[in-house]
Amino acid sequence: MYLFSDQVKNVTIMAQNSSYGPCEPSICISPINKDIIIAGTVMDNAHYSNDGGHIWTNMQLKSTYGVYGDPVTIIDKKGKILYAHLSNPGLN
Repeated sequence: MYLFSDQVKNVTIMAQNSSYGPCEPSICISPINKDIIIAGTVMDNAHYSNDGGHIWTNMQLKSTYGVYGDPVTIIDKKGKILYAHLSNPGLN
C-alpha cells in the first residue's frame, strides 16, 4: 500500500502567537518557480519561502485601513505577489 504521507514532511511556518492563530491559511505556489511559496494567516501574517517550503520568513502586515484577517494570496503568471485581506479602519 502506497502512503503519500511517507514522502511528505510537515514544516511549521510560524508558532502560534495568540489564542486563534495562525489559522485560516491561504497558500500559493509560483507558476514560474515552484520553490517560491507565499502564505497568509490570520490575523495579519505573511509568510514567504524561496526553497520549496523548507525555510520560511514571517512578516506582520500593517495597513492604513487596518488588517482584519481572511488573507488571500496569489502569484500571477509574471511572478507578481498579491495579498488581500479584510480591513477595519476602526482598529487603527
